[in-house]
Amino acid sequence: MRSTAGIVLAAALSIWMSGCAGTSALDAPEEGRTEAYEPGAPNFDMESVVRVEDDRASVEIYYSFPFASLVFVQSNERFEAEYEMVVRLIDRSTERVEAEQSDIGRLTVSSYDSTLGFHPHSGRLSLRASPGDYVVRAVMTDVETRARAERRQSVRIVAAGSGDAHLGRILLEGTGSSGRTEPLVSRHVSARMDSLFASINLYNMQDGSDIDVTMSLVRYETDSTFAAPPYWFIPSRASLAYRGVNYAASDTIQISRRSLAGASDHASVQFSLPPLERGMYRLRIESRDSSRAVEMVRERVLSVKNPTFPQISMLDDLIESLAYIAYDNEIDYIRAGETQAERKRRFDAFWGSLVSNRNVAGNLVELYYSRIEEANLFFTGYKEGWMTDRGMIFTILGPPVYIDRRMDLEIWHYSYGDRDPVNTFVFERAREGREGPFETYILQRRPYYQNAWARAIDRWRDGTVL
Repeated sequence: MRSTAGIVLAAALSIWMSGCAGTSALDAPEEGRTEAYEPGAPNFDMESVVRVEDDRASVEIYYSFPFASLVFVQSNERFEAEYEMVVRLIDRSTERVEAEQSDIGRLTVSSYDSTLGFHPHSGRLSLRASPGDYVVRAVMTDVETRARAERRQSVRIVAAGSGDAHLGRILLEGTGSSGRTEPLVSRHVSARMDSLFASINLYNMQDGSDIDVTMSLVRYETDSTFAAPPYWFIPSRASLAYRGVNYAASDTIQISRRSLAGASDHASVQFSLPPLERGMYRLRIESRDSSRAVEMVRERVLSVKNPTFPQISMLDDLIESLAYIAYDNEIDYIRAGETQAERKRRFDAFWGSLVSNRNVAGNLVELYYSRIEEANLFFTGYKEGWMTDRGMIFTILGPPVYIDRRMDLEIWHYSYGDRDPVNTFVFERAREGREGPFETYILQRRPYYQNAWARAIDRWRDGTVL
């Protein structure tokens, strides 16, 4: 079986996982998706979409998860993992299970490295149901470890002819590695995807009515800088570095309209989206009838990350993420290489200049970038996790001994002494400009961190961190 570095954080990570309790969370557009990776647990995402065919309604549940979230067992020269997915449709008023279906899947790969990959495995289940308001509850179990994870979403099935018009959930679809169009249900979407679509279903329109459906896509101003050292200045509460995303500043990327003349009881509309660069977007779809009397709106936030996310494999990303241990002039020198090959040579030379022993240098590189990738898994929100304050501390110091959580604070302890300020880091949850599905935690920076931080960086640069 594989082991996961940073497993010390497994218990603490439960406080970062998205909660399922509460009506607002259950009905939020982003509910049902992984907020933070939890070592040892199956981390999956889901989307529940109502379909109507031949006047019969069903709820289609799409789910996906990375191979790395399961434990694989070696069998001969192959590696195998098995999972069970159980979905239930629960009446919101009576809490009675109206429908249930399960699926057992087996994954087989030929190499150990494949078990650690984050390429998503996707599946679909379908539940028949009568009109009503429901909760879709999905539970995934890793058969090898019996570890379980749960996701929930709300869905509504309207009765035909009731006059209760309804707009379904937005389903995002894109071309996967197989070349087929597949649902994209994860919280983060790959940048520069050539074929990207947003689909939505409309139900119970009055026969013969004209419906206008409008899709708008906006991009928000987002902080994309890496974290400043812990002895630096605390960013002001009005700054972008503190808020993370400025929802008052946006650029309209696309507006598309569809007209449904003489609409029938239900219809489906699909919009083609442009290739998107890294950043934060909001997708909004609204429908109006010809009298403008009925307006319905659905939204979904798109967090667009590099195609290899959460892994760091592209050379430019490897160079940029040196920010915490390399000096500015060292990174500038690497960047200045005129060709990809020259930048790669300078990048390798940087690590060789720190530690002359090739094996030690290789172990140092592996440790550093495993920390970077784990920070991406644990702390990513509007920007990659390694660039956040928590990601910076985690990258340089590793997982804390223990974590206290108090209201809007996370307190990381790197020693067992309660009165040891140099080894204690306090993160405050940002409240100004708070919108969207992601939270921002800001480190309370203090001058007394400077000497200890410099020693920690020196330990990386001379290899004694190993």
